[in-house]
Amino acid sequence: CGTGYSGSDCSHEPQKLYNESWGVVFALSLMGICTIFIYMVNISRLKFLPDSISAIIIGAIVGLMVRLMDVDNKHFIFIRANSIFLFFLPLILFESGYGLKKVSFFKNFPTILVFAVFGTIISAMVVGFGIFWLGQHGWVYELSLLNSIVFGALLASTDPVATLAIFQALNVETTLYMLAFGESVINDAVSIVLFESILSQYYINQEHHSMAHFPVQFVFTFVSSIIIGVVCALFAALTFKHLHLRESSTPQSLEISLMLVFSYMPYLLAASMRLSGIMAIFVGGVMMSHYTQWNLSDEARIVTASMFKTLAFAAETFLFAYIGLSAVTFGYDNAVPLAMGAMLLCLIGRALNIFPLSLIVNQFRSKKISFKVQFVLWFSGLRGIISFALALNVPGADHDVIAAATLIIVMLTIIFFGGGTVPVLRGLNMIKETKAEKEARLKLEHDSEGGQVQSKLLDPERSEQHRDYLAANSAGKKPGQSQNWFERLDEKIFLPIFRHPDATHIASVEEDSDDD
Repeated sequence: CGTGYSGSDCSHEPQKLYNESWGVVFALSLMGICTIFIYMVNISRLKFLPDSISAIIIGAIVGLMVRLMDVDNKHFIFIRANSIFLFFLPLILFESGYGLKKVSFFKNFPTILVFAVFGTIISAMVVGFGIFWLGQHGWVYELSLLNSIVFGALLASTDPVATLAIFQALNVETTLYMLAFGESVINDAVSIVLFESILSQYYINQEHHSMAHFPVQFVFTFVSSIIIGVVCALFAALTFKHLHLRESSTPQSLEISLMLVFSYMPYLLAASMRLSGIMAIFVGGVMMSHYTQWNLSDEARIVTASMFKTLAFAAETFLFAYIGLSAVTFGYDNAVPLAMGAMLLCLIGRALNIFPLSLIVNQFRSKKISFKVQFVLWFSGLRGIISFALALNVPGADHDVIAAATLIIVMLTIIFFGGGTVPVLRGLNMIKETKAEKEARLKLEHDSEGGQVQSKLLDPERSEQHRDYLAANSAGKKPGQSQNWFERLDEKIFLPIFRHPDATHIASVEEDSDDD
């Protein structure tokens, strides 16, 4: 390298260090600009513009400036595909599990699991075999059968970050929000396991691309990764419980640092064993939020929750900006027809996923999934960060075409489907009354003749029923609501073992603030 260091390590070469330093400066500047732009959008009339679209816009503008200035990309576009899997996706998936609204999630868990597992496989197979068939007939860029299924697997990942932000802002019904959210977070993990299982066949037998052992590999990876996430989270809970850090006079930084280490451990352990680190860290996040966090001091628990949310926001914002940046720097040879064909197949696969499976699960649900909810779930099946990150990891000669086609699909779905969510919700009359609107209505009724009596009946916070609700909720359940088998088992066995004695009185599954 000419630096005085022996061997092939050139990491200390001054010019390379300068380039990487400029890359870090560029990344931090891009993050800062995106954050400021998102803030300005949120306080403007465009507050319903999703943060993801705002970040993509900034990334595209910066990328266009870089291209027009003819700046060498190596100074700026420094991120590697492995870095996305190693640093960015774990932050996003862990926070998804850690910040999960567990009551609504587990109430709809069987339905979510059907959509996320069977729906993901259906979507992947429809896109994969469809692309292979279209390629064989010369209508799109021809991919091998294995690469077609890999392409289908990465496009099976739904990432409705933009849609979920709108759902939350417009106060849609909890069932719709939780089905969309729950399906997306588990679907992300399932699609990554599916993608990695298929790729493992590629590396095991590159000549014959045998798929005979794929089902066994998929199930083994899926179950083993879940076990690793559970074991790591329970070990973390026991460690915090028996170290008594919450009761000692040691600085909170020790609790926070140790929590950060344990949060990342499931991913590294699973990845080192050639399993799915993403599935492991998501499950670990769910379990740590239920057991481990209650063994922290109150201050450390608040700080860690805010820290994980902030890190996930930073990772999402940067990756969406990177998508915008890539949009104006990628080459699109042969990618446009492939993207258009795959886009059509994604819509078909999503329809064959949502509507038939909804018909099946409705046979077992007391609260049926209406056709309106089904349509919004179909419409909100965007492709985003996960699909793009997986595309960057596709090996072989077709890498560039698959990555470019995936980028086109991600951009189209986020902009058109994400941007069209508000009109669809309004057209279907699915926007609930917000808290501010409710308070204004109750105040108006209170001021009208007989308003005091009417508002007492309408306002749950003034009613006898509400006081009964609060009394029952303080015990961890609503009036007339019995515990299910898991809550009973959790309360009698797992909580005393894995939670600090001062926290065992907290409900087995904590209530959501807006549960329907």
